[in-house]
Amino acid sequence: LLLRRQTASRFKIRLCMEMESFSGESAEAGMTCYYDENTWIKFGVRVKDGESLCFLEENRGRDRRRTDLGKAEIRQGELRISCSCEGLKRSFSLADAAGKTFSAEVGCAAYLCDEGYSYGKRFTGPMTGVYALGEKTYVLVTSFRTKNLNPVHVLLNKS
Repeated sequence: LLLRRQTASRFKIRLCMEMESFSGESAEAGMTCYYDENTWIKFGVRVKDGESLCFLEENRGRDRRRTDLGKAEIRQGELRISCSCEGLKRSFSLADAAGKTFSAEVGCAAYLCDEGYSYGKRFTGPMTGVYALGEKTYVLVTSFRTKNLNPVHVLLNKS
């Protein structure tokens, strides 16, 4: 798990991963939008019944939802994953080793902020990152870029 603090309400993240080894029923790799151990989004690939699937998973306190988006080609090759954030909206895209593209959207990810949620101590602040797990999962992160899109305001002294 590698996380960066979210510093803007509008941003884009681009991630490239080389899949050196990806097998076993617990294998997962992808991008995360993370607040704490109770609230996060994962978008990436996982192994289920011997097949590699693209998926989106949301964890909102005690409510966890996972949606499989289709079979992904995960041989030794590169995955390209991106996320665009516009306020509380998150739009995800993944291109697999064969060039097939998957997309998903979370319309309101308010649970990734601390206002109005009582899931215990909320201390980390919103972050984005990359993760990989599984005993036979080896990935190389070749690129992890964030671009803030908030306008820059300049104050001019007119005196």
